[in-house]
Amino acid sequence: MAALKKNTKTTETISVLYIDESSPIPEKGRLVLKEKGNISVEACESEKDALRILSKKKFDAIVAGCITSGCNGTSFISRLRESGDETSVIIFTPKGHEDNVISTLNSGADYYIQRDGDPETLYAGLSEKINLLVIKRKKKSIIRSFFYSNSDVMFVNDENLRYLIANNAALDFFGVGRDELSNRTDRDLLGEKNAETCHMAEKKALKTGRPVFTEENIGNRYLRCMKFPLEISPGRTGIGAIVSDITEKRQIEEKLKQHLKKLEGTQKKLKDNEEYIKNVLDGIPVGIAVLTLKPEIGFVYYNQNFLKYHRISEKALENIDAFWENAYEDPVFREEIKKKVLTEIETGGPERMQWYEVPVTRSGGETTYINMRNIPLDKKGQIISMVWDVTEQKKVNDKNRLHLERLKWLLDLYRISGGPEDNLMLHALENSRSMTESKYGFIGILTADESEMIVYQWSKDVMKRCKVQATQKHLTIKSAGIWAECVRTRAPVIVNEYSQDDHGKSGLPKGHADISRILAVPIFDSGKITAIIIVANKETQYCEDDTDALTTLGNLMWEIMKTRRAEDELIREKELFSQTFESLRDAAFVLDAHPLSIRKANKAASKLFEYSIKEMTGKKPDLLHVDGDSVEQFTRQIHSYLTGHTEMPRFEFRMKRKDGTVFPAEHSISSLYDSGGNQKGWVHIVRDITSEKEAEMREKASLRQIEENMEQLATLNDQIRNPLAVILGLADLKCPESAKEITDQVKEIDKMVKMLDEGWVRSEKIWAYLKTHYGLGKID
Repeated sequence: MAALKKNTKTTETISVLYIDESSPIPEKGRLVLKEKGNISVEACESEKDALRILSKKKFDAIVAGCITSGCNGTSFISRLRESGDETSVIIFTPKGHEDNVISTLNSGADYYIQRDGDPETLYAGLSEKINLLVIKRKKKSIIRSFFYSNSDVMFVNDENLRYLIANNAALDFFGVGRDELSNRTDRDLLGEKNAETCHMAEKKALKTGRPVFTEENIGNRYLRCMKFPLEISPGRTGIGAIVSDITEKRQIEEKLKQHLKKLEGTQKKLKDNEEYIKNVLDGIPVGIAVLTLKPEIGFVYYNQNFLKYHRISEKALENIDAFWENAYEDPVFREEIKKKVLTEIETGGPERMQWYEVPVTRSGGETTYINMRNIPLDKKGQIISMVWDVTEQKKVNDKNRLHLERLKWLLDLYRISGGPEDNLMLHALENSRSMTESKYGFIGILTADESEMIVYQWSKDVMKRCKVQATQKHLTIKSAGIWAECVRTRAPVIVNEYSQDDHGKSGLPKGHADISRILAVPIFDSGKITAIIIVANKETQYCEDDTDALTTLGNLMWEIMKTRRAEDELIREKELFSQTFESLRDAAFVLDAHPLSIRKANKAASKLFEYSIKEMTGKKPDLLHVDGDSVEQFTRQIHSYLTGHTEMPRFEFRMKRKDGTVFPAEHSISSLYDSGGNQKGWVHIVRDITSEKEAEMREKASLRQIEENMEQLATLNDQIRNPLAVILGLADLKCPESAKEITDQVKEIDKMVKMLDEGWVRSEKIWAYLKTHYGLGKID
């Protein structure tokens, strides 16, 4: 429990009832009490008179001397306490009556002072003790008021999660009376399912020894809960809880106001275990202070967490100006928050006296964040100030917000993926700075051997501030500085103290932008580093979360670039295929397998078959065949071969034009497969071989004629030789004088015939060779 301000004298007049039937208060005593303690005394002589006066008037304290015979005030104090009167009682008897002191204290008296000694010293001591008791009583009243008047549900459970004490908001929430709630559990009040939800956080707090913050759904209500371990007695730890109903916040606050008004009349009648309340206020992870507003703002009470969360000492609470100066170091922010808080305190509206994520900064230290809330104590000119630390919660919220922003930035990359590659990299670069909250950055693409980096994009701030980058587009990895360590080590590199880290650092050239922190991340593709993303000068230190975000961004950027390049290459290949397909002089078809149909035909096919491309597209190729039998024969011929091969040798098969003309054609068929290796169709090339067939027919006719001529030549030689033999015989018989001339001429003719024989033999050998090796002269 935080210490109260050491003040033993109140500024308000204290009313005291002085009871003594044997020794009235001396005038000197009255004066000392008035001067020393601002105490006004009303005196009476008997227990009966005292009870009559107390029934009509309230006093801040009672001083009891000798009330009845024997100076025993036990009966009076017992009746006083039984009536519910909690007024502080001091036993003030002369020496010699010590035996009665213990019984009166047990009956409910608060203190004992022996009435002996110098009157001024004696009544000065009495004055001081009266002031102390009055202040203590007011402090207890403030604590009770805070606990019971709080609009949030507050309660304390024992180690078995049974309710020990609860405020009025808790009673309203459960819809039971105080006696009904005592010693019951959530299972009795909320049912098994809802109780299990509540107990999970309570058990976790008991197990870990730390506060647990949750949001729980009970019926149709959503509750924000803070549950924390709390020492309820020596050796026993229970659960304290503060629960805010965030479903109908404004309606509940209005109901609580009305309830608090009703409670004001009965609040003095409530007798509660103040130790429990004290333990709750000391143990909860909330800073609490009570402030007076008039005649000036001052601190009446505070606990240690109030100092802890504001990061100040007790000295800072000596006056309100010292508090502002010590709690908020930045003078600009100090004036801003001071003006805001004081202005909203003046309005008196609790809905406005709430401030969230207020930064508490200290030079050279980490900034923490607090939430603050003030609750006015009606008609007392006081407020209860609550403060709790939300630094970790803010870190989680900021991290979640950053992750959502990062997801949005990643989705933005997909959104612009259809644009130019330079725009994509520029967008990725600016997003890398935003995702890591960095000031500078650049993206580089590595050469295939990873020896050199080409800087593709610099961030805009670098372009403005750095005079070196404009001339450096190609950077050698081997001689590069610390940023290239991510390539050399093949891992991300974080340097949070650039000025102190010498590893891999080659220094900054003149005109280079100043660097304080740097994060460099390599982007891999199939084991090769293809690019790097570098960011620098984040205000706080880089961490693994930044590395993960940058790696994800870089991988996505490269994947989009790689996909775009593959798509561009595919488009080029499609264009090349289309150009090649259309430029073929032979008819070409792309056939789909399921169902069998013409998917694409070139102009040569349209010209050959005399169908338009539109007429053929989507149709079965049957319309190009002679008849149904021809289709079946064609199908059997190619199916038996293509089931085991990707393509088949050229073959000849007759086809039919649109006008019914049948023509010989040479066919070439190759299978088409998708990326999974599944057959999707065929490429079918058809060449009209009518001219070749006609030329072949003419060739065969000519060869037949040559063969016939050779046969006739062989016969002619025999036919010539026979008459020559007759002529030679007749010349000797009939013309001896001319026989020599005739013989000479016959010999000349025989030579000629012999030459024809030799030529025929050679022609026969050549003809046999051609028939053997080239198939010439064969009749189909």
